[in-house]
Amino acid sequence: MSTFVLVHGAWHGGWCWREVAGQLLAAGHDVFTPTLSGLGERVHLAQWPIDLSTHVADIENVIAFEELDDVRLVGHSYGGIVISGVAERIAARIGHLVYLDAIVPTHGKRHIDMVPPRPGGSFEQLEKSGSDLDALPVGSMEFLGVTDPEKVAWLERHLVPHPMGTLLAHSDLPGDKASTLPRTFIYCTARQGKSFSPFALAAKDDPSWSYRELATGHDAMVTAPGALTELLLEVA
Repeated sequence: MSTFVLVHGAWHGGWCWREVAGQLLAAGHDVFTPTLSGLGERVHLAQWPIDLSTHVADIENVIAFEELDDVRLVGHSYGGIVISGVAERIAARIGHLVYLDAIVPTHGKRHIDMVPPRPGGSFEQLEKSGSDLDALPVGSMEFLGVTDPEKVAWLERHLVPHPMGTLLAHSDLPGDKASTLPRTFIYCTARQGKSFSPFALAAKDDPSWSYRELATGHDAMVTAPGALTELLLEVA
């Protein structure tokens, strides 16, 4: 039995892992799907100052208070920055890092420095706009790679704007402890824009990584939960 902690990306919440979590539980594993502050069912906290360190602490505290060890820590999209920050703080409690179509951050860089502009406008424009400074509007379904009408409707009911402070904060990774742990990158190949392809290609060419691909959209936990679960079970 392994322990999985699944960390969602921007705009999402722990709810997005529903199908994957159910399949991992059915396979006999422990699964935690925390929601980051200001998102999902914790959207009521969005009025408080929230930055990247808040989200790192959200996950670090789940691991600490649940007394988890040898954790398979999975980060989707923006969640790659979060799991790297967690590894920096408590590497001894992590058995494997999984970056699911995710950012692999560099020390001192901000989210908006590491990801090309998303469809609908650049982060730079949003940062300067004033009215939108507090939160990043929800991305398009095209960007997320979701086309099924029922799943689109489900996402639209649950996605919320993402706290902007987390995207403007500099990554604090002086020890680069994530690179000392077993790591897997899962690249979602059937998506628009391929904003995360630089991270995928770097991992593919680096023998210290395990590299996998899924022929699905960016929100693989929504569009291909079964195939994603199979890859996570490999990690287990």
